[in-house]
Amino acid sequence: MTRRARLAGITRLAPAAAAVVLIAAVIGVTAWVGINRHASRSETGSLHDATDDTISGTLPRGNGLPTLLVPAFDVVGTPDPRGISAASLHDRIGDAFARFDLVNVTWDSMLSSADAGRVPSPSRLQVDYRLIGTVEYYMPGAVRIQFQLLDIADDAVVWSQVLEEHAEDREPKASEDAILRELTNTLVQPFGVIYAYGRRQADTRGIGDPRYRCLLETVESFRSFDSDQTAKARTCLTRLTAIDPAFALGWSYLSAIYLREYYYGLGADAGNLPPLQQALRAAQRGVELNPAGARAHEMLFTALFAERDLPAAFTIGAKAMSLNKYDMRTVGSYGTRKIAVGEIEEGMRLLQQAAGDGTVVPAFEEFFQFLGSYMQDDVEGASLHAGQLTGDTFQLGLLARALDAFAKYDRDATQRALDRLVALNPTWRQNLRGELAKFFYSNAILDRLTHDLTAAGLAEAR
Repeated sequence: MTRRARLAGITRLAPAAAAVVLIAAVIGVTAWVGINRHASRSETGSLHDATDDTISGTLPRGNGLPTLLVPAFDVVGTPDPRGISAASLHDRIGDAFARFDLVNVTWDSMLSSADAGRVPSPSRLQVDYRLIGTVEYYMPGAVRIQFQLLDIADDAVVWSQVLEEHAEDREPKASEDAILRELTNTLVQPFGVIYAYGRRQADTRGIGDPRYRCLLETVESFRSFDSDQTAKARTCLTRLTAIDPAFALGWSYLSAIYLREYYYGLGADAGNLPPLQQALRAAQRGVELNPAGARAHEMLFTALFAERDLPAAFTIGAKAMSLNKYDMRTVGSYGTRKIAVGEIEEGMRLLQQAAGDGTVVPAFEEFFQFLGSYMQDDVEGASLHAGQLTGDTFQLGLLARALDAFAKYDRDATQRALDRLVALNPTWRQNLRGELAKFFYSNAILDRLTHDLTAAGLAEAR
């Protein structure tokens, strides 16, 4: 029996890493590469230390990120010319991983020098992780591939998986593409295995450069929408970009923090420039320092969009997607803005593409799936997406839940959601349309939401 992909074994975990990968699975293997190296494991400090004024005035060399080595794969048996090439798969994995930005990636090419292309040399890098691959050609047209992610400190197996591919199922390139998407989704996406494992090491063992620990805290704040966590992330990013002006990811992530201040009123500092100006400046600096970075371009896209420079924004957003075709979060970010300007069908298509990679959908994208369904009068779809927005700190999620409850004539649930929304940000009651206009540029959306939320009682929320 043939399938598009065969999973030959369940992911196997070292006991010490099992909880970490479980966390990654729960919160979503879904905010990203340089070639420099991060601080050694002897440079310790808690994750909290990266978010307060105890950060030292000097930092280790490099960009602060851990390094992943993808050594040449072991090959067992005789390759079948109809099937996957171990060398091609290996080098494509290295290139795909290097398009993400929360880990440095280096690899030794298995292809001939004429075919290898850009390959960072690992010779001078201190490595933190190794991705070991064994490609076994065990029968004509069939290949079994085993992957193991190892922590170099003690050779602990952080994650492993075995896949099988058969030549009669699909072309080699299609098989490689499927494997690449599975591995990038699992390991290097935001909230993937490497992120979750790194956060656990920072929390429990104080491992990691202050820049890396600050980035971990910042990414977590993107998920939590917690005002205190957002303020800590802002503090550490501001300090670290002052100490290290070449901290490219720091500038890009700082842009996102400033945008949150603008959208949600989280931790705003009235003594500085308006958040939108700060966001755009930080995003531009991030792209200057990392002109090939997909995430840097995504952050610039969102800052330009918030400034309502729509032609420039969508041009930069398209470039961000082209720089990393494996990152569905950039696709999702682009899709949400398409809906915000009223291009609902195109936006929903992109969001469905982004959600189809098997990862948990971030709350912001989930809300826009709700909104797209709501504007299309898809009551069942809107209710489904509103039901996924269970947190009590995401303001747009509370709007969705209030509208869903109001449509179901559940007055108590409507009022609870609205009360919580106003407690988080009283401006929703004071200037409803103005707050909506920060997010949505389509008059049809603004008119519909203003009418329905007023009818639901937002202007009278206690």
